[in-house]
Order: sequence, then C-alpha cells, then structure tokens
Amino acid sequence: VLTRLRVKHGISRETDAASAVAALAHAVAQPDATLSLIFASPRYDLEALGRAIAGAFNGPVLACTTAGELAAGGGYVTDALVGASLASDELQV
Repeated sequence: VLTRLRVKHGISRETDAASAVAALAHAVAQPDATLSLIFASPRYDLEALGRAIAGAFNGPVLACTTAGELAAGGGYVTDALVGASLASDELQV
C-alpha cells in the first residue's frame, strides 16, 4: 500500500502543442516525480507534442491520445491536454 503518494494534476487548452505541454508541465511539476501521465486530444501535431514532452518532463512519461479527456475538477473536455504526476519514494517505474 502506498502511504505517501503525492499527485498533482493539470489541464491545458492551449492550441499549440509546445505551449500546451509547457502549461501542463508547469501545472503538474514535482521535483521528485516518479511518473507523469498525459492524455492528449488527437488534434495536436503528435510529432511536435512528442518533442515538447521529451523536453519538458524529467523521468518516465506515459502518454496517449484520447477521444475526450477527463480533467480533475473539469469533467469531460475535448481538445485539451490533461495529465498528472505521481511522486513517492515507495513507487518505482
């Protein structure tokens, strides 16, 4: 059982892939993040999105496109980038 899991979540509705990733990375930033999860609208240029993710996040990232995104506090949204970072000394990826 993870007893010390820290989760930060965020959403970006920026239309440019690089700007969206930068905004999301800022929202979910944790200096000791073990894993970041990203769910992206397919409207983004996926190559640009991948490059931006590689430059903005340290550590492992799992990312996928979605038919719609579920945002904490925002419910179901479309045309957005949502994600979370997980941090714990009890979690290994």
